[in-house]
Amino acid sequence: MTFSLELLQTNMAPTSESTLAYDTADQLGLRLLEEMVAEDGNLLTKPLLTLGDNFGALTLGACHIFSSVPGEAPVGQVRVFQDSLLATAALEKNCETLCGSLRVKPVSGALEPQLFEGAQTVLMRLPKDLRLLDLYAQMIVAFADPDVQIIAVGKIKHMTRSMNDVFKKYFGQVKASLGWKKSRALLAASPLKSGSIDAAEWKLPFTYTEDAQTGIRFASLPGVFSAGRLDIGTRFLLQNLTEQTVPEAGRAADLGSGAGAITAKLMQLRPKLDILATDVSSLAVLSTKETIELNLRAASDHEEPPSGQYKVVQADGLGECEESSLDLVVCNPPFHLEYEVTTGISEKLFRQAARALKPGGQMITVFNSHLQYRPLLERLVGPTRQLGRNAKFTLVISTILPS
Repeated sequence: MTFSLELLQTNMAPTSESTLAYDTADQLGLRLLEEMVAEDGNLLTKPLLTLGDNFGALTLGACHIFSSVPGEAPVGQVRVFQDSLLATAALEKNCETLCGSLRVKPVSGALEPQLFEGAQTVLMRLPKDLRLLDLYAQMIVAFADPDVQIIAVGKIKHMTRSMNDVFKKYFGQVKASLGWKKSRALLAASPLKSGSIDAAEWKLPFTYTEDAQTGIRFASLPGVFSAGRLDIGTRFLLQNLTEQTVPEAGRAADLGSGAGAITAKLMQLRPKLDILATDVSSLAVLSTKETIELNLRAASDHEEPPSGQYKVVQADGLGECEESSLDLVVCNPPFHLEYEVTTGISEKLFRQAARALKPGGQMITVFNSHLQYRPLLERLVGPTRQLGRNAKFTLVISTILPS
């Protein structure tokens, strides 16, 4: 099958306003990869790694380029790390349609040294979070091939000089491509400290934080929303979350858990409460798990540890949660998808919460006041009253009426 980016589909509607599963940054990245391969055909025999691919444009484009190797000649592996479960699902869906009888099909993996080992080429989208870009660069230098070459693409309006600076910390050669259709690439090579970390000793770089205003302890990885600090919306929610609004026992959900600060607060308020934490991000799931362990260790040092059951899953909200199985849902819904502003994510989460809550169950939501979510919650969940409000945020509680 002849590969065309126009054949890619997105599975993210209605949470995304975009109707295309690729953009000119993806096109530029694949064009530069083709030029690189034309100069050195041996690249097709070595592993290639894609990072941060949205819907599979970079990954499947690379698979088609690698599959162009004729006959029985050796061909390299195309590996991929995608943090978002939705991105992974989109890649799988598009691969079913577009991979066909390709010699090379993508191999997905976690953000671990094994994924990077021996990679000769890295093709990536530049992440919004510079800490995540720094982590990618560290792992490439430590575990990829010493002659690795990087093609990192993005829209020019979202790129900053700081991205160049991150690469210059780790690579001897860093340059920017010419702009093309409002996109650009950063090209990096010559790692400065190749192989400097033993894969067996490498650990995820958690940041451990205790918020001074709430006393909540949490752990976070780069790429997780508000990593390393408590965002002001969640802090406002935690400051107003009390025993009066949280059931003593039963089952609660931290919907879109991020670093798990809300989970930590629920554990503190109601030690007997069973808690389900879900997030679409694999890095958020790892952060929430570490936050739970952090708080269990801290509690066991000076008091009886919480006795509730804790489950953390990477999921598209509460879509797979049993109907009418929760007593409480707590949520600080996102309204950004990378650089895109959208309210579609929140609406989907509200619908899922309404389905998962028992009659009489409640949803506590904090949101930027200008979004005016209260009428939406009234319609999708149930009667809604205000618990708190400051200059920027509104906190409300919605109740599922008995049928």
